[in-house]
Amino acid sequence: MISPSPPCATLPAAKLDGQTSRLPQLGAKASDAPCATTALTPSAAQSCNEQPASPPGLIAPRDVRLAIDYINAHLNTGLRITDLIAATGVAERTLFKHFKDFMGVTPMGYVRNVRYLQARLALQSAGAEEGVTEIAMRFGFTHMGRFSVGYRRRFGESPSQTLRGRERA
Repeated sequence: MISPSPPCATLPAAKLDGQTSRLPQLGAKASDAPCATTALTPSAAQSCNEQPASPPGLIAPRDVRLAIDYINAHLNTGLRITDLIAATGVAERTLFKHFKDFMGVTPMGYVRNVRYLQARLALQSAGAEEGVTEIAMRFGFTHMGRFSVGYRRRFGESPSQTLRGRERA
C-alpha cells in the first residue's frame, strides 16, 4: 500500500533559467518545501528528513517519466491530457493511477504545479518592464483572478507581492 504523500514529494528537477528547483505538490506552500531534492527515487528524499512519496526502492514508472519529459519540453504550449497519453503510449486510466501513486497529483495537476512554480521564478527574476499579467500569460494562465488565487494558495503571497519583493531586493 502506498503511503500518503508529504506536502512536498520528490519530483524531477525543473531547469529554469539555469536553476534547478523542486516542484511542490498541489496545495503546498513554499514554506513547506525547504529542500531541493531533484531525483525520482524516494531514497533521495531521505537526505531532507522527508517521507518518500512512494514506498522505498520504487522508481516512477516509465510512463510517468515520459510524461514529465514531455511536459517539460512542451510547458509553454496548450498541453492536454490526450497529448500526454499519446506521448506515453498508455491508457488514460493507467497514466492517472501512476501519477497519483508516484507523484501525488493527476498529470494535469502536475502540469499546473510546474507552471505555477515557473511563474513564481519568473516573477522573482522579472525585469522592470515585466508585469504579472505578461508572466502569467507566458506560462499558460489566461484567467488572472484564478491565477492569483491559486498562486496565493500555493506560495502564501500574491503574484504582485512576489514581484514587489523582487523590486525591493
